[in-house]
Amino acid sequence: MVDWSKKKDCSKALMGLGILLAAGAVGISAYNIWDSSRAEAAVEASLEAYEEELTAAEQESEALPVDENSGMTFVEADGLCWIGELEIPSLQLTLPVADPWSYPSLKKAPCRYTGSAEENSLIIAAHNYKRHFGNIGLLPEGATVKFTAVSGDVYEYEVEKVETLNPYAVDEMLSGDWDLTLFTCTYGGRKRVTVRCGLVG
Repeated sequence: MVDWSKKKDCSKALMGLGILLAAGAVGISAYNIWDSSRAEAAVEASLEAYEEELTAAEQESEALPVDENSGMTFVEADGLCWIGELEIPSLQLTLPVADPWSYPSLKKAPCRYTGSAEENSLIIAAHNYKRHFGNIGLLPEGATVKFTAVSGDVYEYEVEKVETLNPYAVDEMLSGDWDLTLFTCTYGGRKRVTVRCGLVG
């Protein structure tokens, strides 16, 4: 004989669980939208602060400091040190690049992971926010990427390869004779989308 009261209790429990899961999904989606908007505002504010500080330094003909680890000239603005500006025209992105990298810094903007533009070994990391590196995996071979250092030197690159690496494949990330590497994580952090670039000219 079927115990209908138990079946009703089970149905109610499953319905309640379904509602909780749906609410959780909505909450996660809302958080992701908010975090993406926050990241966009943060990078815009950082870019503005960086450009203002760089302009002020140029007008005052100040001798800018050089980082002893990277050998790159930098300016301080918005609570961080900045080594230059990255442009990816096909993605309509202009981003300041901070140094050194840290998780709090990555919340604001892309960061130098290692290497330097001067030594043709620069690796830049960023979060997968749309306004950061969220779409770099869409870059075709031959796409232009430009880095303008604080020193005023301009480095123009071409995308040569887009690959996906495991999140802990540090040796693979650092390997190869690439002049510029850009990378970000996939959603959930299971992989690293990695763009390899060669210097033009």
